[in-house]
Amino acid sequence: MATAPPLAAPSAQASHTLRDAFERFALSVSQDDQLLFHNTELKDVRDEALQIEKQLRKSRIQKNIARLDPLLRGMEHYSKVVEVLCNGTPYLSWIWAPIKLMLMITVDSLSAFEKLIDAYGKIGDMLPRLDRLSNALVGDQNFQKVLALVFSDIVEFHRRAYKFVRRRSWTIFFGSMWAGFETRFNGILKDLAYHSELVDKEASAADIAEAFRRSKVDDEKWEQQEREWNSVSIY
Repeated sequence: MATAPPLAAPSAQASHTLRDAFERFALSVSQDDQLLFHNTELKDVRDEALQIEKQLRKSRIQKNIARLDPLLRGMEHYSKVVEVLCNGTPYLSWIWAPIKLMLMITVDSLSAFEKLIDAYGKIGDMLPRLDRLSNALVGDQNFQKVLALVFSDIVEFHRRAYKFVRRRSWTIFFGSMWAGFETRFNGILKDLAYHSELVDKEASAADIAEAFRRSKVDDEKWEQQEREWNSVSIY
C-alpha cells in the first residue's frame, strides 16, 4: 500500500496570521480566563450548552440553543484541518473555548444571551464546508493562508465579545452598547463569508493575496474606529 506524501511545512504567512490573531486576543484576556480556554475541549462547550438548556427549561424559558449546532459542527471540521498550523501552540482551543465562557456569563441576561446565540448561529452558517477536503489540499500552503484568515475572523469575534461582557456594568448599558458591537460584528461576518467562499472554491494565489490586502485595510479601519469609541467610552 502506498503511503501518503508528507505534508508540506506550514505556510509562514498563515502561521504569522494565527499568531497575530491569538496574541491580540490574549492581551485582552485575564489569566484565569486564559487557563479556562487552554483547558476547554469542544465537548465541554456542547455539555455547557446542554446544561444551560436544561436550566432554562426548568425556569420555563425557551431559547433556541440548537442554533449553536451548526457552529459547533463546523468548528469540529475546521479544527481538524487547521490543527496542522496549530501544532506546538495553544491556539486551537481558543476557537471554541470562549463560547463556553460567553454562554456562562450571559445566561443571566436573557436579552444578551439571545443576541449572542443569534450571532453564533450566523457564524456557524458562514463557516466553510470542510468535511470532504483531501489531505493534499490541507497541506497546500495557499489553502493554509485562507484557513488562517478564517481563524482570525473567529478569534476577532471572540475578542470583541469578551471585551464587551468583561466591561464593568455591561448589563446595565447593554442596549446602547450593542449597536456599536453589532456594527463590528457585521463586518466580521462579511469577512468570514468572503474567506469561507475562498476555501470552498479552492481559491487561486491571486485571490488569496487580495484577501490579505482587504483584511489589512479592514483591520486598520476598525482599529481606528475602536480608538474613537474608546475615547468617548461608548464601546
